[in-house]
Amino acid sequence: MRRRLRAESLVVGTSLVGVGVVWTLSNLGRIDMLSTLRTYWPSMLILWGLIELFNELVARDRSVRLRSGRSSGGAGEEPAGRDQSWSSVP
Repeated sequence: MRRRLRAESLVVGTSLVGVGVVWTLSNLGRIDMLSTLRTYWPSMLILWGLIELFNELVARDRSVRLRSGRSSGGAGEEPAGRDQSWSSVP
């Protein structure tokens, strides 16, 4: 079974890479880290908000699919509502 990539994991990983790049550039004397962080910190709030909205929309879509009886579907998955105990294939 494959593990799904969560949006939070993606953001945390990307943020760590971004902070590492900024810190390295600061140590090399290419940028001033404090002024860069002071300038661009609101973008982190915007990104966080977009991720929360995306997660809410995905959760809402899943709940609608479950209520309507549709399967979120994978290859070989039984259709929603079918009794698997009577299946001829083990």
